[in-house]
Amino acid sequence: TMEAVLRDPERLRVAEEFLQEGGDQLDPEQAKVLTIIVRSLRCYQMPPEGTAIREQITKVEESLQSKRKTMKLGYTMPSPPPGYTSPATPEFVEHSSVGLRTTMETSPTESVRKAAYEGLRSVGTFVVDNGFIELIRLRNALARALGYQDFYDYKVTQAEGFGKEYLF
Repeated sequence: TMEAVLRDPERLRVAEEFLQEGGDQLDPEQAKVLTIIVRSLRCYQMPPEGTAIREQITKVEESLQSKRKTMKLGYTMPSPPPGYTSPATPEFVEHSSVGLRTTMETSPTESVRKAAYEGLRSVGTFVVDNGFIELIRLRNALARALGYQDFYDYKVTQAEGFGKEYLF
């Protein structure tokens, strides 16, 4: 996987060596790019305990993503909307999340806007019921195993170079 490539300590060692030994031979743009590569590779270095947790996280993420792809997203059309004589029974209108947001913003009918809102809101319940809580638990466990307060602290530190304490 791409994570295994980025986690490879030998790849990091070689990149750091190029950066250190390149010295005057690297133009500023090359040094900048190599510095970014080294910083990125360092973000993926972790002890075996962290790697094991990260592998669990990947499995949960893949499972949740797979289940989310099968979710029918949309709303149930209020029966009947103003100006319509059919359908006589509520009809499910399939929409993407973007389509639901657009319906919420543009429908002149309050009951349709509300139905679109409920359809969009169903994503939250769906992910909670299909592994999201476990994903959060594992992400926080990974961060603590790596010495961070929680996953947010870990991600902010990796991305910005300073932690949650400094940010807030």
